Amino acid sequence: MRAQLCVAALMLVLATMFAVGPARAADNQPKTLFELLFKPKAEPKKSDQPAKTKRSTNRKAKESSRPARRNATAAALIGQPAELAPVEKRPDARAVLVLGDFFASGTAGGLEAAFAQDASVRVINAANGDSGLVRDDFYNWAVEAGPLIDLHKPAAVVVLIGANDRQQITVGGGKEVVRSPAWTAEYRRRVNALASAVRAKDVPLIWIGQLPLRASAANADMLAFNDIYRGVSAPGAVFVDVWDGFVDENGAFIERGPDINGQTVALRSGQVNVTRAGFRKIAFYAERELTRILGGAQPLSAAVGLTPGLGEDNLPPLTLGLPSAEANFARMRPVNLNEPDPNEGDELLGAVVRPASGLVLLPPPPPGRIDAIAAPVIRP
Repeated sequence: MRAQLCVAALMLVLATMFAVGPARAADNQPKTLFELLFKPKAEPKKSDQPAKTKRSTNRKAKESSRPARRNATAAALIGQPAELAPVEKRPDARAVLVLGDFFASGTAGGLEAAFAQDASVRVINAANGDSGLVRDDFYNWAVEAGPLIDLHKPAAVVVLIGANDRQQITVGGGKEVVRSPAWTAEYRRRVNALASAVRAKDVPLIWIGQLPLRASAANADMLAFNDIYRGVSAPGAVFVDVWDGFVDENGAFIERGPDINGQTVALRSGQVNVTRAGFRKIAFYAERELTRILGGAQPLSAAVGLTPGLGEDNLPPLTLGLPSAEANFARMRPVNLNEPDPNEGDELLGAVVRPASGLVLLPPPPPGRIDAIAAPVIRP
């Protein structure tokens, strides 16, 4: 009887809980005993949550701005130069044409940063990220280089290519594996064909070498490629070796190293990719040759004050800067270089050093002192 009363009481409680009207049915109330006992507490609706105050919003805005302020303060403490906005290029600015693969495209960005404040030099990125010298059926650089030079009329051409060339090459209708004798001979021919296409336009060529890679097999291939690039046969081509800037003292691949300001930064991202600081470092290696080719990165007309198109008649007047007759010269007596004391004494405050009148003999040292050395007696 007691058990029946307990069951009836429990059923009465449940009936009371679930006897809700339409207004409470929409409140997502539990519908079973399991949901009543084990269902987690429902989160308040978005409309029931308290609105964010202006104070909390301002606090979060300040916290989000702290990293930027920290970075700016750190940059100021370590002496990194502030980045300036690029200047507008002059209409007669000389062009530097960059050819190659995705490494060349990033290097073009590094060169743009290098010459950002020079109005006389502009950088043209004509790289094709997926290209190389092996798949000439996809993009033939020996054919495309000439028209690109005719279009942009550059003062110098920069080439960085080869990262996509670790694959079989077609030779005489067959496939040759990477770095086999036939592969190397054909690849060298294509390298020289590209260099010759640039030099045929009478444009200086700067060929940048490959970077190290983390994988040992890929690293060995890049070293072999650099040997081929270094031996480019086109006259006037210059090879720029950047390898040492991306390895440690043991010659091993590094991701972090010194940038152009000497600060340790991330130069690589992963096994292949290069960061912005890394590309700026590659450009730094090429700057020296570019500055030499471009004549100090300043047009000749600006250097000597010429107006373009007027010829030699517009040369500025030659001024030798000779002194006038009224110039006041300080007269000095001639100096005899054979005098024993051409500076008239070597003592301060006018002190005079008088040499001794004769040879001064010092008394012999007492026996037993370290400098008391007697000459050996030679007996017959």
